[in-house]
Amino acid sequence: MRAALFVLAACSAPLAPRPVVLAPCHVPGVDERLQCGTLDVPEDRAHPDRRHLQLPIVVLPGPHGHGMPRFLLEGGPGIAATLQAPLFAGDLRALRATGDIVLVDARGTGDGPSALACPELDDADGLMTGVAAVRACRDHLATRADLRFYGTLDVTRDLDAARAALGYDRIDLEALSYGTRVAQAYLALYPSRVRAVVMFGALAMDVHLPADFAPAGQRGLDQLVDDCAQDAACAVAFPDLRAQLAQVAPARLPHGVARGAFSEEIRHALAIPATARGVPLAIARATAGDFTIAPALSAHTREAVLLAVTCSEDVPALDRERELARSGQTWFGAYRLRAQLAACDAWPRAADPRAVAEPVATDAPVLVFVGGRDSITPPEYARRAVQRMPHAQLVELPSSGHLPIGLSHLECLDQIELAFLGQPDAPLDTSCVAAMSPPAFATGAP
Repeated sequence: MRAALFVLAACSAPLAPRPVVLAPCHVPGVDERLQCGTLDVPEDRAHPDRRHLQLPIVVLPGPHGHGMPRFLLEGGPGIAATLQAPLFAGDLRALRATGDIVLVDARGTGDGPSALACPELDDADGLMTGVAAVRACRDHLATRADLRFYGTLDVTRDLDAARAALGYDRIDLEALSYGTRVAQAYLALYPSRVRAVVMFGALAMDVHLPADFAPAGQRGLDQLVDDCAQDAACAVAFPDLRAQLAQVAPARLPHGVARGAFSEEIRHALAIPATARGVPLAIARATAGDFTIAPALSAHTREAVLLAVTCSEDVPALDRERELARSGQTWFGAYRLRAQLAACDAWPRAADPRAVAEPVATDAPVLVFVGGRDSITPPEYARRAVQRMPHAQLVELPSSGHLPIGLSHLECLDQIELAFLGQPDAPLDTSCVAAMSPPAFATGAP
């Protein structure tokens, strides 16, 4: 861990957060009345007299009078936690049995008054839109935000401010993808405030995005080709899948086709079982000139937040020539990496970019669900993340991707998580994982 972490902890006296007043509210997509409020935090904690941010909070109450509150840390970076209120009010309602579910929008995300809404990128193809759009977004937001203060350290401090303002002494954390970086930073900065942590798609703290996007995507693509060959229906429908992939490799596509956007759509589709099983059909259709791909689940990502995090915390540490060469050797090519490098060259950087850059040491109980087919955060990331966590338990889901969306028997994950939260130090019964399976491959057959 960097010495800077201890300097920050010693020199930055915590600001007393303003209490959050919760009131009954209606959230779109939720029938029951929830509790809503707003967290007020300074944009720049070194200058609390300047601009303040208003972060939306939604609380889904657990059993009255008992239980441990659990804060959801969303991914992206750039995805708002409050968007998941319908999920915890519906399919994941069972997870409220252990306590309140607390959804706090990370600074810059969502649709609140302090969101870094940027139509130049959010309403287009994100970073693949080009540097001109990135600069337009930067200049558009600079009139109402200091883009240097939207990184992981700022989000982590906001998280603890929310905990204190809501009156919780200790909390559990549930983190997805980039949110696992926030969770690990919180464990390092506020160890006494955490009881237990659940992570999906763990991002090791010494990983620098987006260096592995194309190589990890290649691993996922290779696994999918092998899975197709071993599936009777897929093998019959696409007997020449590997040759078809070579035929529509982005580098070989006609100049009229958005090569980078096509490769990104395939990479995103690989992320979850629900869309990954349609990739062979999409490739076959592309060989016939149809490059339309069924969109993956919409994440409503604020691209400016993604840039605020990665341009300060990740990109400066990359060996550009090495990573461009490594990505260029994959089917995906270096389109995504080049786009992000160019975008970051036009984006402001935080003066204090990263609170934690090494694996975090903690005695807290940690449960990590690991997707065996994860092409975003490969399984080795999880193993690297927990190497200094003696009470961590890894549960591998062989057929899962970055997230398990599309697998059968998802209630298995609820059972494991509830057992863990009930007794975080007890061994887990994970036998139900064997029954989980991905959907059938889409073959185009009637």
